[in-house]
Amino acid sequence: MPAPASNDELTDVILKSGVVDEARLRAYVAKLNPPPATPDQLSGLMIRDGILTHFQAEQLLQGKWKRFFIGKYKVLEKLGVGGMGQVFLCEHKLMKRRVAVKVLPAAKAKEQAALERFYREARAVAAVDHPNIVHAYDIDDDNGLHFLVMEFVDGSNLHDMVRKHGPMEVLRACHYIYGSAVGLQHAAEKGLLHRDIKPANILVDRAGVVKILDLGLARFFDPDEDDMLTKKFDESVLGTADYLAPEQALDSHDIDIRADIYGLGGTFYYILTGSPPFAEGTIAQKLLWHQTKEPKPVRDIRPDVPPEIAAIIAKLMAKSPADRFQTPGELMTALAPWVRTPIGPPPTAEMPQFSVAAVGPPRTGGSGAPLQTGPPATQPTAYTPPAYTPAPAPAALAPLPAMWEPFAADTLTGGTQSDTRPDRAADDDDALRDDRPARRRRGGSRTAVRTPPPRKKKKKGVGAWLYILAGVALLAGVVVALLVLKPWEKGPTGPDKPVPPVAAGGTWYVSAAGTGPNPATTRKTLADAVKYARAGETIVLLDDRIEGPAVIIPQSAKNLRIEAGNAAKSVVWSFKPDGPSPANGVLDLRSAIGVTVEGVTIEVNGLIDHGVHVSGFSDGVTLDRVTVKAAKATGFRLYNIEAKAKALRMTGCRVTATPTAVALTTSGSLANKNITIDGCRFDAVETALRVDGPAENVTFRNNRVFNVARGVRWTTAAPAGDRVLVTVARNTFHSVREAGIKLDAELDGGKQELVVSGNFFAATAALAVGPPAGVKAADNGMDAASKEGSLPLKAFVVSDFAFPGLNPNEDATFLRPGGRLSAVGPTKTTVGAE
Repeated sequence: MPAPASNDELTDVILKSGVVDEARLRAYVAKLNPPPATPDQLSGLMIRDGILTHFQAEQLLQGKWKRFFIGKYKVLEKLGVGGMGQVFLCEHKLMKRRVAVKVLPAAKAKEQAALERFYREARAVAAVDHPNIVHAYDIDDDNGLHFLVMEFVDGSNLHDMVRKHGPMEVLRACHYIYGSAVGLQHAAEKGLLHRDIKPANILVDRAGVVKILDLGLARFFDPDEDDMLTKKFDESVLGTADYLAPEQALDSHDIDIRADIYGLGGTFYYILTGSPPFAEGTIAQKLLWHQTKEPKPVRDIRPDVPPEIAAIIAKLMAKSPADRFQTPGELMTALAPWVRTPIGPPPTAEMPQFSVAAVGPPRTGGSGAPLQTGPPATQPTAYTPPAYTPAPAPAALAPLPAMWEPFAADTLTGGTQSDTRPDRAADDDDALRDDRPARRRRGGSRTAVRTPPPRKKKKKGVGAWLYILAGVALLAGVVVALLVLKPWEKGPTGPDKPVPPVAAGGTWYVSAAGTGPNPATTRKTLADAVKYARAGETIVLLDDRIEGPAVIIPQSAKNLRIEAGNAAKSVVWSFKPDGPSPANGVLDLRSAIGVTVEGVTIEVNGLIDHGVHVSGFSDGVTLDRVTVKAAKATGFRLYNIEAKAKALRMTGCRVTATPTAVALTTSGSLANKNITIDGCRFDAVETALRVDGPAENVTFRNNRVFNVARGVRWTTAAPAGDRVLVTVARNTFHSVREAGIKLDAELDGGKQELVVSGNFFAATAALAVGPPAGVKAADNGMDAASKEGSLPLKAFVVSDFAFPGLNPNEDATFLRPGGRLSAVGPTKTTVGAE
């Protein structure tokens, strides 16, 4: 429609857009005295007073009122334009959370390569969870408009910061490159390659936290990942010419993490000099010069740059990948001396300025305090774990009813079901149907009986009429009682709580104050929300901290999702028992199907044996970023999980101050099957993974184990001939007092295998002890302080490798040397089962 020529026309356009509530808009305009003379003046006042954002006003003044909503999100401002589309600052319509939404242009959506790469970006970002990498929350399409919902980082990218304010101080540049390396190291350990590292793809927020974004060119190089999009569409070169590694210009498909390291070197060069390595020339010339020509030395442009830093940049940008740092971790080690001195947050002038309506109310959570991007100023001599008193291990854990639990309420008497069961009434109703004879005697078997001939009706006597009158009086009393008591208004939690409607959009909210986007679907406790939630719905925890008793997730709650309201911050759940509990853990999942729990820290406080308990035929269960602290016996107890191909997956979880982090326990002939524990942390525990009995297709990979007695312990032999396969791959074991791998029982060596490959052991008393039958080992490494043990693991010694720190919260504590050990290293060794 045409641009509004009057204030009334502008008001009409705003109402059509839906960006402002009608009552609020009309009340605001009515209070303006004197009223503005033109639509431009009115829009300026509305920006000043937080009614409209700059972007909204700009579009509305042109008569554009469509597409201010993308799915569940209201568009606030335009943040920028990337290679794969535009990025907008948006607000969730119900939760009022600010997010960044990347929209794929409609024209691009018609291109199969662009559309598939856009969805691959979402999978790539979702695969990593790290404070130095931008989080991805959701991907969806709205009437053909495809979009990715990401964490909104309130900050600027390195390119804009240098372009507007000039080259950075050396110390500050070192911190930002170090933080970028931390994020890249985590992505590399997850098997992820970025392929477009450049200053514009590295953000720094107001607290100084570095975050890598835009994984639109990322590629999984996991051998099991059937993703050949770039080859499928014959795109031989992907990336940005100013920062492209020489080998990437020749073939974007046969590269490794060292190509990203080259891009980080070019970024380091840029933020120190204010210019890319080759600022002049065409794209073709730049690609050629990256392969054949050395850039102008950094010290020729900035003489104040120390020679050691110039040498680091030169090594980052070496023409041959073999001459560069082999992993981001090696770069972190090299920069460690330069980042011991902390730096403050970036100047306010370098940060973006948003309108009042875009900023919104003060946010909680988010980046919080500045993240320490380097090792501490003084190195600790040893890490002191939180104090706890380990409970003695129980002699035998009581067997659970597992898959029979749904029928535990049935009453059995004398071999026959009690007549009080609900299905008995249904059978009685069936007997009243006209098309079948009466066929049952109370308490006996169903036997057809011959229908007697009809008899003549008798007149009712006085006694019969008295019975009828008594029945009428009884019925009247029941009706009166119902009208007075109104039991239909009583919910499951008491007479004061009405039964709420079905959750709008399938979402329930938990807030101790009872305040949520929808009061009708907001509960004060998680236990109460679980009572109401139906299959396929979501429970959002709005508070940063909750308290309450144990929660049982029943089998009926299929595809239930429990998540933190702020995806960037974990909700702390402090366990407070309200009496004897039937639950086996603070969170008890029983034969769960498709249940997801994300972003929860459970403080058990030593009050119950297990933090999370999963049992029975559970299938498709995901535990993502779930932390358990100070459980009496076990952080995660997995009991008789015998289901389909993807029974249970743990990612980014953590256990601390608990005797056993993860226990796989079985009873009878059942086994734990199809379980993946990936990218988790276990510290200050006795045993990281304990396997009690049969286990099949269990994978323990990419985990970080620190300050433990045993890494992986096999306690109970599986019956001979039973299939057993446990893979321990690409983990880092640090400060292990007894043994990295301990076998108390022997595998039969036939169908039973324990695969140990690509692990790195540091400060480990013994790599492995126990009988060797069934153990297969390859490509494991250890530092000079570790000992092999009675069970050889074919480990090679890395004598020149040193850890920058000893702190389970620091990524540097878990650095791995390059070469054969690294799944993303120069030899591209692939280890373990994926």
